[in-house]
Amino acid sequence: MSKNRDKPVTIKSDREIDLMRTANRMVAETFRKVTPMVKEGATTQEINDAVDTCIREQGGRPSFLGLYGFPASACFATNEEIVHAPPSKKKLKSGDIVTVDIGVEYKGYYGDSARTYGIGKISPLAQALIDNCKDVLKIAEETIRPGTRLLDLCLAMEKCISDAGFGIVRDYGGHGIGRYPHEDPFIPNYVAGYNGDLSLVLRKGHVICIEPMVTAGTYKTKIIDDWNLGTVITKDRKLSAHWEDCFAVTDEGCEVLDRTEDGKDGTELN
Repeated sequence: MSKNRDKPVTIKSDREIDLMRTANRMVAETFRKVTPMVKEGATTQEINDAVDTCIREQGGRPSFLGLYGFPASACFATNEEIVHAPPSKKKLKSGDIVTVDIGVEYKGYYGDSARTYGIGKISPLAQALIDNCKDVLKIAEETIRPGTRLLDLCLAMEKCISDAGFGIVRDYGGHGIGRYPHEDPFIPNYVAGYNGDLSLVLRKGHVICIEPMVTAGTYKTKIIDDWNLGTVITKDRKLSAHWEDCFAVTDEGCEVLDRTEDGKDGTELN
């Protein structure tokens, strides 16, 4: 979820980043808990309830609940949905892809990440979309460091998606994070045709969420009014995948904050 970014870009202290690391690790541990549940026959309502319980058991607060009026603790997106779908009692079926987006608040600081799962046997196209999102995040991890221009980061992400032949969602993207769940800067996954400001130079202490939203067709979106901000779908109703990681800029590179203690992203099945 990345609307209503109206808080300025700030440099976080080591103490603040430590709190954000804790919040993001709660997110990762929640993914570890619910990943075995994301399978054929499950409902997103069941997954949502498990997300809520897991976050609270760790001492965090599910930050999406009530945010901009959102009615649940996790955001979902199935097949042609891109972001912001509330949970439902509809059962997932083989061939679906579903995104689970989780946010945590801990002692006034936020963590946020998203993962797209394939249910049962999915198509090669669906798998390619998921893999491309992961590739974008790898490129981001390699690119984010002190002195990197936001422009160059966005160019690298755009090239990765465009070279794969996929559409890039333009209305939604990454964002800053810290004492608020969504802060400036807005971080688009593209540059060509973008009219916003990409002049920011990353510095140690910047914390940003990178979230590629990749489609099998058009970049154009449509809102379905399931709740007050609406569920976002692809206008041509083709598949979409979405992953998100939270990065803190360090002295020489970056740290991916939404990792478990053993460095995993939470989706690995033991």
